[in-house]
Amino acid sequence: MAVWAKALGAKRIVIVDDQVSQDPFLQKVMRLAAPPQIKVDICSISQAREVLTGHDEASTIVLLKTPQTALSLFENGVRFNSLNVGGIGAGPGRKPAYRNISLSSDEFSALEKLVSSGVQVVFKIVPDDRGMTLADLEPKLKAIFKHN
Repeated sequence: MAVWAKALGAKRIVIVDDQVSQDPFLQKVMRLAAPPQIKVDICSISQAREVLTGHDEASTIVLLKTPQTALSLFENGVRFNSLNVGGIGAGPGRKPAYRNISLSSDEFSALEKLVSSGVQVVFKIVPDDRGMTLADLEPKLKAIFKHN
């Protein structure tokens, strides 16, 4: 979190997650993980539009657990031009997508929908990473997940 905040010049981090928004211990852990000069807001998915409205978007990092959450926010009026995918590890139903980033079929579908809505989806683990776009990885991922 600190590396990305520094690289992007962030002044605010918004964590959108239903579980974290209900757990004071997890909230404390998340706040401690951020640099002290960064404001950290934590909200549920249903609160996100309100929490994100009216703030300087250029200096805000929004952290989400899943691509489905990103799609849900977008479909409910939270607009963004790009989405960085990183930190999605291996798990049940997930296949390797890029380096140590893995996706499930549902996660891949959510990212495809975002791209079709005009969002640039980039897979990037750290700021210095060149990264790959979903378009770069799409043939491989379509073959893995047997998407048309």
